[in-house]
Amino acid sequence: MPEKHEADEPKIEEAIKVDVKSLQQISSSGRAARRKREENHAEKAFSALDAAFEKHLKEGNEGAQQSRPGH
Repeated sequence: MPEKHEADEPKIEEAIKVDVKSLQQISSSGRAARRKREENHAEKAFSALDAAFEKHLKEGNEGAQQSRPGH
């Protein structure tokens, strides 16, 4: 008959399954975090481009108004 502490310990196969599941979850979380960083990076880049374009349009409109006669 096994001793009490041996019966309570998980078997090697069970420990490996738990570790594989944990690693899969960690990998999945890592991939999700990487995708979110990439999305945030893209959003930030688009926002910067939008701001630059708006600034360019505003400066262009101001320059066009100043170059008109009578303004």
